[in-house]
Amino acid sequence: MIGLPTGTRVWIATAVTDMRSGFPALAAKVQAVLEENPLCGDVFIFRGRRGDLAKILCATDDGLWLLAKRLSRGRFVWPQADGGKIYLTSAQLSMLLLRIVAGDIQKLRQRGGRFSAACIFKAAAPTIH
Repeated sequence: MIGLPTGTRVWIATAVTDMRSGFPALAAKVQAVLEENPLCGDVFIFRGRRGDLAKILCATDDGLWLLAKRLSRGRFVWPQADGGKIYLTSAQLSMLLLRIVAGDIQKLRQRGGRFSAACIFKAAAPTIH
């Protein structure tokens, strides 16, 4: 995972996004739906309908980055919200993208463990806007 500069805000779009979208469409979604400036240096995360693909849009001084991650199995754990955006910490972003997928939760449950998808988002009390 690429380290984020201090003070970078991470926003997760709670609605499903058309994953055919590229730079222009995702930047437009950031402006229109999330009501943020896509060039401000914040990180914006989007998820497809199936839940196995996430795209990240972020701006640096010299351009835009568009990163995509498709899981070979399982789905990304996505917070439940009626709409808008949710603020995540860098740690929550790492957990979301690198470690916690629905397949892992199912394996844990099969072994008798308990896990709530919401626990990822409790640590820093993300805010819904």
